Amino acid sequence: MVEEIALIYDRNGQPRLLVMAGDRLVDFNGKSIGFLDSINAYSYGGRHCGWYKDGILRDHNGDCAGFGEVVTDTTHPLLPLKKVRPIPGLIEVESARPEIKISPPSPLKTDNWSEYTPASLFIQTPSRL
Repeated sequence: MVEEIALIYDRNGQPRLLVMAGDRLVDFNGKSIGFLDSINAYSYGGRHCGWYKDGILRDHNGDCAGFGEVVTDTTHPLLPLKKVRPIPGLIEVESARPEIKISPPSPLKTDNWSEYTPASLFIQTPSRL
């Protein structure tokens, strides 16, 4: 069994992603949607999706797509209260991780919410706000 080590919440305080041992990112349907390599976030297609550092998941504009349980970054939007964690579905076996390329330079951080949710950041479909 793979161990859950953290949660990532959306702009409404709803838990959206599980951070599993090995820095795998899993949605609450049990689907692996991405992974972390140091502070860089990647899709299983090998695409760089953003950064997760000091408790903030950022998109390529430097906007906040999600936040973790402990936030130490001081540049972020007003964070909502965290909602109750749902029970995740059966977690699938992780796909092979692709070879990753050099990550782009990180942008200046903003205190804005991203147009992406934590999960949509990995499939690059803007959220419907």
